Amino acid sequence: MSHAVFESLVIADYDPRWPQMYERERARILKAIGDWIVKIEHCGSTAVPGLAAKPVIDIYAGLRSWHDREQCLAPLEALGYEYRGEDPVIGQIFVKLTNDPLPGQTYRGSDARIRSRTHNVHLLPRSHPEWERHLLFRDYLRKDASAASKYAALKRSLAQVHGLDINAYTNAKSVFIEDVIERARTDTPPDIYLADYDARWPQMFEEERVRLQAAIGEWAADIQHIGSTSIPGIAAKPIIDIAVHLRSLVDALYCITPLMELGYECLGEFGIPGRIYFRKRTDQPMRGQSHDGIGRTHQIHMYELTNEQYEKQIVFRDYLRAHADARDAYEALKRQLAERHARDVEAYAMAKSDFVQSILRSAALARSPSPAETERGSQATTR
Repeated sequence: MSHAVFESLVIADYDPRWPQMYERERARILKAIGDWIVKIEHCGSTAVPGLAAKPVIDIYAGLRSWHDREQCLAPLEALGYEYRGEDPVIGQIFVKLTNDPLPGQTYRGSDARIRSRTHNVHLLPRSHPEWERHLLFRDYLRKDASAASKYAALKRSLAQVHGLDINAYTNAKSVFIEDVIERARTDTPPDIYLADYDARWPQMFEEERVRLQAAIGEWAADIQHIGSTSIPGIAAKPIIDIAVHLRSLVDALYCITPLMELGYECLGEFGIPGRIYFRKRTDQPMRGQSHDGIGRTHQIHMYELTNEQYEKQIVFRDYLRAHADARDAYEALKRQLAERHARDVEAYAMAKSDFVQSILRSAALARSPSPAETERGSQATTR
């Protein structure tokens, strides 16, 4: 008499090699499609130390724009990934397969006849809400060992109950996952807090400008108050943004030590080519001055004279200072986005970019001479 063999998903004990597997793949992915993505994260259970998991590395790659996704297809295929289609919730899916799977890398356990996955890449816009959800869930389990232990036990139980039915297994976890995400939202203070305009902000800048002028004035061609705290009447994160214009970006090297003596730390370009970024930290941050456990009171953005980003920041500031309707529209947008992306500073910043670009276009038009003025200038030249 034959006996049916019941097969189930394999949930492996935590393997300390998983973070290393992610880091190696992260480097390959960034080299291949780094021009189009702004963020890459290790998500899923293999990203939580100590947590049992299917030994498949889940990677989320955030696109600058959804329009860039087609640019990534061929490079990812060249890395050995297979494209598995597009989903409105989790973006485009790519999987890397092997003919020599580890236990758990195939839904049929150790059946090596079936090509099995070692990595999943989820390609989606950086502003997609799934970013926040996955990071909230991952980070909560990283800090709460009890929740992680319960999740491991639930996964092992569901793997036995649902066998090889991955959809049923995934759906059965959803109540637990949503509960953890909700707890994470409740337990974690928002990273983005907009304070009502504070008339002390210009004075805070001016006091810091005097210190900076004394410390790095030899190299700074200009020091300006930028960002929302520089615009009277607008709500802002209560952090003073300062733009420093250098004659040469090489001069930033001479500024590091003097700024360290003022309490700043240098983080290099920090994601923006052509900029050197410094932040001033405090151990007792006000509400809105803390992000990722870091309290900051001031931020310095250093640019070379030829960097157009410096001028754009000044133009944006001056246009909003002069146009109350634009200022009010910007504040309304910021409040809306702060609520939507309360725990995702990068998504919040990216979601403002279209508005910022529209203001820069309006400012450029306002500075351009009218056709009549151009004609008068041309006539004066020919006389």
